[in-house]
Amino acid sequence: MRFRLRAALSLAVGTALAGAGATSSAFAAPPAVSEQDRAFATAAGRGGAFEIAAGRHASINAQDATIRAFGSRMIVDHTVVGNSLRGLAVGLGLTVPEQLDAEQRVVFAALSSMTGPALDCTYAMVEYFDHVAAVGVFEREAQTGTNPELRSLAGTMLPTVRDHRKAIADALTDLDCAATSATPAPTVPAVPTVPAVPTVPVNPTMPVIPTVPVVPTVPVGPTVPAGSAVPVGPAVPGGPVLPASAG
Repeated sequence: MRFRLRAALSLAVGTALAGAGATSSAFAAPPAVSEQDRAFATAAGRGGAFEIAAGRHASINAQDATIRAFGSRMIVDHTVVGNSLRGLAVGLGLTVPEQLDAEQRVVFAALSSMTGPALDCTYAMVEYFDHVAAVGVFEREAQTGTNPELRSLAGTMLPTVRDHRKAIADALTDLDCAATSATPAPTVPAVPTVPAVPTVPVNPTMPVIPTVPVVPTVPVGPTVPAGSAVPVGPAVPGGPVLPASAG
């Protein structure tokens, strides 16, 4: 009887522990999220918000049919990316922004004031530079992101973002923007140039000192040997001797 009681208790404890293990697995902490993952979610969220807003304006107000079609495509594709990203973010404790930041608002305001050919060229240039940057953001997360779910999402969406870049580059090539008298496009912030190492100034060339002419050597007379008599010049002949007077 006691054996049966112990067996029943052991079975009950084992079942309870197994259930606790299953429960803890169900409520396990989500995979780690790094600062790079957070930066990706923020950049992709804000970028998508801009693409949808700008695409909506271009799809209605652009003159070129290719640009209007590209704007419509931005609405569809970035809505899909945004929904997928926000679905992951909920489980990872991330916030995906849906509003434009200050710089994006300035660019969007400039685009919103344009229509026709001016909008075609300006929107195409802005979109090209935006997608060059976006490809870099998605590539980095797909290659070196910490969270496997975000890394997988970035890798899945990367071909689409690359295709966007190619499509807008082709459209920009086909536009005759040089002949369009349009409002200047908003300035796209350039990557800051790394200052070059200043050139070390070369020491100025010192003037050559003119050569001082050598003083000619004064010839020295022959050396007279010590103790020798100095030769005397020939005697000067005197006048004739006068005869003595006779006494």
